[in-house]
Amino acid sequence: MLVDLTLAKPPLPKFVGSALSQTLVEISAMPNIGELLPDHRYDGAPSDKEAGAKWLAQRFQGDLPIDRIIVTNGTKSAVLALLLLLGSSGDIIATEELSSLKVWGIPELLKMRHVGIACDEHGIIPDAFQDQCVRDAPKVLFIVPTLNNPETYTTPRTRRLEIADIARKFSVTIIEDDICGWLKTEAPPAIASLAPDTTWFVSGLAKCVGAGLRVGYIVAPDAQKAQHFVSRMKSLSGWHPSPVMAEVATRWINDGTAERIGLEVRAELAVRHQCAASTFANFNIRFDPEGLFTWLPITGSRSEAEVVRLLRDQDIVVRSVAAYGGRQGTEPHAFRICVGAATDVKELQGSLSKVADAISV
Repeated sequence: MLVDLTLAKPPLPKFVGSALSQTLVEISAMPNIGELLPDHRYDGAPSDKEAGAKWLAQRFQGDLPIDRIIVTNGTKSAVLALLLLLGSSGDIIATEELSSLKVWGIPELLKMRHVGIACDEHGIIPDAFQDQCVRDAPKVLFIVPTLNNPETYTTPRTRRLEIADIARKFSVTIIEDDICGWLKTEAPPAIASLAPDTTWFVSGLAKCVGAGLRVGYIVAPDAQKAQHFVSRMKSLSGWHPSPVMAEVATRWINDGTAERIGLEVRAELAVRHQCAASTFANFNIRFDPEGLFTWLPITGSRSEAEVVRLLRDQDIVVRSVAAYGGRQGTEPHAFRICVGAATDVKELQGSLSKVADAISV
């Protein structure tokens, strides 16, 4: 069986199937179930937004007004829609030096220029961001400061404030991707909570509750900007939430199922990271026990391409972090290993052992 260690998905508990079955039975018994099909849900029903505010509460300081919330069909389409709204062809989009935005290919799709900002173990270096603003005048900063993909760090509160101050000084709009933020128990507040005036926040359920639950949330800087987003982007239905999926997500948040799944995912990730730490004991790996990824440096004589081919012949898929960007010729030699991708810990252990063997030569 193929084990794809590039897939950023959470390891789900066994009860998820029965929980989904029960919820779909409940939805099928709705007296107005026919209303789920004739119309779009657009930016979400009020009940969806209230559930979103409840789910995101731990990432914000205080209550989150629902008139700032836009419900979407996931974070990638939300980011695409936001860049369409906030930028234009030829604009510069800044990110961390290694960024999932590079893998998604969105800047190229929109004919925008992508530049990476130097980072350290805490994320974007403020002085490097300021220098980039002076030199290139980016329009937008796309940032993943909590359980970063692919580098696994979480940016501390003080640095978040520094980054927000620089963005404000140079009129740079921040898009904060917090898709894994719920998993981090001691995470600093979202940048959007610390600096709502300059930040659009995106998150969702895919990395905490299930990759197939394509429901996401945008939090706009204020209600007026949320309304502007919807009025400008309403005709582009690619970001609209599926009514049935939105109904499942809202019910699961309200009845506690989403939290129950998320807590099980968090606990299982800790077990899987222990497995990775044991298997890669002789390598300088980096991980957060509540995150989805392990950063695995490549130090052997084989090239990354050789390792990828060797493992693919053994039905294991890995990908170099070079796909996430970096300066030409200075890309780090490492793999981003997604510990949630395997069916169980036994399968993960077997796959990681083969990876360790492949990079030890």
